[in-house]
Amino acid sequence: MILTVLILFCLFIFMSAFFSGSETGLYSASKVRINVGAESGEKKYKHLLELINEPAELIFTILTGNNIATLAVSWCGTFIFASYWPENAELINTCAAAPLLFIFGEVVPKTLFLSRPEPLMLRSSYPLLLIHRLFGKIGVRCFFKRISGFFEKLFDISSDNEYYRITSRMTKVFDATIEEGYLSSIQRSIIARTSAITRLKVSQVMIRKEDIVSVRIDAGRDELLEIMRKHPFTRLPVYRINRNDMEGYVNIYELLSKPKTDFSIAGSMLKIHTYKSNEAVISVMKDMNENGRQIALVEKAGSKSKRIVGLITLKDLAEELTGELEAF
Repeated sequence: MILTVLILFCLFIFMSAFFSGSETGLYSASKVRINVGAESGEKKYKHLLELINEPAELIFTILTGNNIATLAVSWCGTFIFASYWPENAELINTCAAAPLLFIFGEVVPKTLFLSRPEPLMLRSSYPLLLIHRLFGKIGVRCFFKRISGFFEKLFDISSDNEYYRITSRMTKVFDATIEEGYLSSIQRSIIARTSAITRLKVSQVMIRKEDIVSVRIDAGRDELLEIMRKHPFTRLPVYRINRNDMEGYVNIYELLSKPKTDFSIAGSMLKIHTYKSNEAVISVMKDMNENGRQIALVEKAGSKSKRIVGLITLKDLAEELTGELEAF
């Protein structure tokens, strides 16, 4: 009987090592190579891809398995030592089993999986996938997912949001590609900007109202030329009395190309669209591009008076992706 329990003791330490190492391998393995391998039809890569496509649920599987193994090691150790020293079995087990579990169940496997994540994860993929599916069948993953979902709602964490999951996965793929050294510095810069822009609001990139260069609706040709000399802008917002009542915008070059007798800011003024300050930069950029808008006003979100707080241009939004562009 003691021999059987001793074998189980060693088996559960190995089981703990398997789950601990898999946790490290999950974060260390190249997502790019896994995707490429899966697309080429290799079964082990397909198994691994199925696992990493459910990162949150895979963590539930790994942590549950590791905790079961740890508890089983503790039980086996206590049983063995109770056969010889029943009065101090728990104390002896703590002193003897804990270091063994720490070294062979945590440190060694994590080090191995960190140094060789891909080959070890490929070998571990099938048994890990079987356990993952088993925990799914018996409801373990569902149970922890519900608990996790409760706390996400409690603390207003939107990790279940489809958009969040997609952008998060894209960011991880980009990061993995960068780590592999496949991209130039310019490509890395654009990718970093692409990742960051998904979180930006219009209020973070707009030109604030006090910095807006604008022109009065009754301004003359000479005044417009003076503004043009000082500021290299193509389009200027137009106001009637002050910057709180901007009514539209004019294209300076189109206006100045007209005969002096036809010069009229009011007659050349174009309608200007308004966006809320809390709108996402990426959605505003898409809308401006689709509707041919080069310039727009920004109003304070939630303001009943529709108070203007800034201005955005398609150029400014594009620069969030590409970096500095020439004025236009």
